[in-house]
Amino acid sequence: MNPDGSGQVRITVSPAHATNYHAHFSNDGTRVLWTSTATFTWDMMIADFLTDGTGPRLENVQRLTHDTSWYEAHDWSSDDSTILFTDTRDRALDGEIYTMDLADGTVTRLTDSPSWDEHAHYSPDGTTIAWMSSRHRSFALDRFASDARPPLLDFLMVVPGAMSGFLNPPVGREAELFLMDADGSNVRQVTSHAGVVADLSWSPDGHSIVYRLIAVPAVQDNGDIMKITFDCQP
Repeated sequence: MNPDGSGQVRITVSPAHATNYHAHFSNDGTRVLWTSTATFTWDMMIADFLTDGTGPRLENVQRLTHDTSWYEAHDWSSDDSTILFTDTRDRALDGEIYTMDLADGTVTRLTDSPSWDEHAHYSPDGTTIAWMSSRHRSFALDRFASDARPPLLDFLMVVPGAMSGFLNPPVGREAELFLMDADGSNVRQVTSHAGVVADLSWSPDGHSIVYRLIAVPAVQDNGDIMKITFDCQP
């Protein structure tokens, strides 16, 4: 759609039950990455984005993942060769951040913590990743996560905040803003809100991050938009 909201064009067509969400343009604007539940699983999808005399549309739609775990698409690397995503393939309720090389499908795990890691985004120069994590909390996630989890559990587990209204601390979720190097090293916590830091975005110069902060346990709150600025490149 146009910046003023006009000219909206539908580019996905799915069954009535399906959700298509977290869509991201590649940096060169030629492809779109998103997550879909059209096949009753959380699948990451990719397609070419075309706009010409017939209008905007997706072509060459491909499914990148298809299994019983939960996926969420996050971002593209600066050269559009790699994508960032969250997946619960390790165990239920344990979202970890991964990269996928689009050329050969190689998946690399960047985080390894019995917590929820999500909403990862590369800095503009590609050297740093910002994301939300609940690793600062010492809660008994192992009580709820096991390698023998039922597949349906991952399908129903959409966001960490979904459980906060029903589970009391220390099981209920809190998430802060974290940074790490692009290879998953040098992890550092940036915020201490005792709430849920959710979606985030870098400024073009890489010196600021805006993010959504939701109060806990009031997860129904729409939240506030916050901004953090670094004195130097983080």
